Amino acid sequence: MTWSGWIENWKDFEEYGWSDHLDADYESIEYVHDHLPDGMGMFLSSHLGPFALVSNFFFGIENLSFFMVDEPELVRAVFDRISGIKLRFMEQVIALPRVLGIWGHDDMGHKTATIVPPGFLREFNLPHHKKMAKLAHAHDKLHVLHSCGNMYSLMDDLIDDVGIDAKHSYEEAILPVVDAHR
Repeated sequence: MTWSGWIENWKDFEEYGWSDHLDADYESIEYVHDHLPDGMGMFLSSHLGPFALVSNFFFGIENLSFFMVDEPELVRAVFDRISGIKLRFMEQVIALPRVLGIWGHDDMGHKTATIVPPGFLREFNLPHHKKMAKLAHAHDKLHVLHSCGNMYSLMDDLIDDVGIDAKHSYEEAILPVVDAHR
């Protein structure tokens, strides 16, 4: 039996209980910020990135595979909604002085390639990370992207277009360290 995800059609999209994060309780972030030891900073994350959320929860990877072809506008609407929520969240806290940057967490790869075609990620997911990088850079802060898996087909996009400052997660099984260093 295949798990179908939270959204299977436009009706589900409209009826989903979207939170806008603007009414979120930011006290815990402010508390940690205000109680960091001298000389320490923090990176912000709004948990999983859009692709991880879409492929794991909102559609499920199997349904996403069908919707990429059959319902691309529904897929775009979900990505846009998630991205907007996450961006508004970050806008509320990025200016805190001891925030060093944004930690984008969005697993898009596996051992041999990206989970879905790179072109799909370029069109639907990387614009979100570009907005996050732009927000971080507008505040003279960093944008670090965590993504497991083989992301080499997207590295030029991530560096040149998205504008990430660093990528987290190195896997020797994907690329030997000597080759990665080169």
